[in-house]
Amino acid sequence: MPDRPAALPGLYTVHHTLAVNARRYANRVALAQGDVRLSYEEFNVRANQLANELIARGVGPGAHVGILAGNTIPHVIALYAVAKAGAISVVFDVKWVARETAQSIALFDCSLLIMDRAHAGQVSPEASASLKRGVIWCDSRDRARCEFEQAYRARSDTELLYRFRSMHGDVIVTLDAPIHELLLAYSGAAQIAREGDVILF
Repeated sequence: MPDRPAALPGLYTVHHTLAVNARRYANRVALAQGDVRLSYEEFNVRANQLANELIARGVGPGAHVGILAGNTIPHVIALYAVAKAGAISVVFDVKWVARETAQSIALFDCSLLIMDRAHAGQVSPEASASLKRGVIWCDSRDRARCEFEQAYRARSDTELLYRFRSMHGDVIVTLDAPIHELLLAYSGAAQIAREGDVILF
């Protein structure tokens, strides 16, 4: 049996570990709430679909995305989806009043808010209007009204892709690949970066 290359230490982010566990423990329960159960594979697929939805709405690397969803499965999916999109999660306290939420949206320059309808009263119309990319509604109590569920049904892109453009041509790899694989695919060789290359999402 050929020797397997040693894993590079420190090159897995939190959302990459989800992808690894989705392959390793595909059918094991990852999330449970009430009568809802999601396997690791389902969890990863839904996080990818939501990440693709975020990207389609213009959320990119470095953007701040507010999350106001309490202790729910959509909250956990949102955390991973935001990371997969390259953005930064800003988790809001469900006990805040509208003034505190508005201050945090402005302070962190949130471009989009992921919010459970149960907390709609904690965000003023003015604060919602300030979000350049709008609001994605989740609803842990009524799945028919949950935009997460609509995104899962509407989007067939269950993988999240990176597209690299370099002097060597376009290369597409899944975001779920370990970072060292992404870097090797990007560079086309042992070198990590080349002058003038642009990363497109």
